[in-house]
Amino acid sequence: MAEHDKSNEPSGQLPDGAPLDAPVATLWPMLLAKWTEFAKASVAFPRTPEGDAWRAAVPSVITLQAVAMALGELVERLEGPEAQRPARADVALALDKAGVLIDQHERTLLGLWPARGEEPQGQPHVQPLVQPHLQPQGRPQGVPAGVIELIGDARAAVEAVLLCRPV
Repeated sequence: MAEHDKSNEPSGQLPDGAPLDAPVATLWPMLLAKWTEFAKASVAFPRTPEGDAWRAAVPSVITLQAVAMALGELVERLEGPEAQRPARADVALALDKAGVLIDQHERTLLGLWPARGEEPQGQPHVQPLVQPHLQPQGRPQGVPAGVIELIGDARAAVEAVLLCRPV
C-alpha cells in the first residue's frame, strides 16, 4: 500500500512555528507582530504601479485579516459555554461593524487594481463580484487572487457567525 503524502497537509503551525491552536492571549500579539513586519516591508515595494497598489493596500489587508480573526473568535464564543456567549445586541453590533469595515476595505482594494484600460477613480461603488470586466475565473481583471481570497475570507467569517448564532 502506498504511503499517504502529507506534504500538502496543514502542519498545525503558523509560519514562525507557533501552534495554530495557540491561546488567544498569544495569538493576537503574534498577528500584530506579523502585520507590523508586513507594513514595514511595504516601504521596500518597487516604485511601480503594482508596488504602489500593494503599498496602499497594506492597511486594508491588515484590517480584513483582523476582522476575519475577530469574527472567528466570536464564533468560538457563540459555540462555547452559555455563560461566555455575548449578548445578541453585541453580536449584531459586531456584525454591523464588520460589514461596514469589509465593504469599505473591499472598495479600497478593488479600486487599487482597476480593470485593464480603466483609470483609478477614488472610491468606486462596488457591486458584487459579477461585473462585466471579470475574468473567466471570476475575479476582477488586474486584482491579485490573494486580495479576492482575503475579501472572501472576511465575508465567510461573517457567514460563520450568522450560521452559529443561538436562537
